[in-house]
Amino acid sequence: MRSLNIGPTDRPSAQVGPVIDGVARDRIREYINKGGQEAKFALEMEVHENGYLVGPTIFTEVSPAATIAPCILRSIPLICAALVLDAYIQILQYVKPSELNI
Repeated sequence: MRSLNIGPTDRPSAQVGPVIDGVARDRIREYINKGGQEAKFALEMEVHENGYLVGPTIFTEVSPAATIAPCILRSIPLICAALVLDAYIQILQYVKPSELNI
């Protein structure tokens, strides 16, 4: 993960591009901050460029009742979580189908 190139899509070496706009970027950062309060960071890559870039983030020890748990189930690409299967199954018990927006 640390070797990922994060940058604008017009840069040929970029492997992770920007999100759609500043609103999306800020919302993602809010979830990452909340995740840091509720779980442990396994990896948090900061982006040192302007624009709508957000670095990959991996959480561990995510509680099934954590705010970020439904995000993990929706597979939001910007917030990654390392969960063992039982924790994933436990999350399903806490999340209402309407929170998944599938």
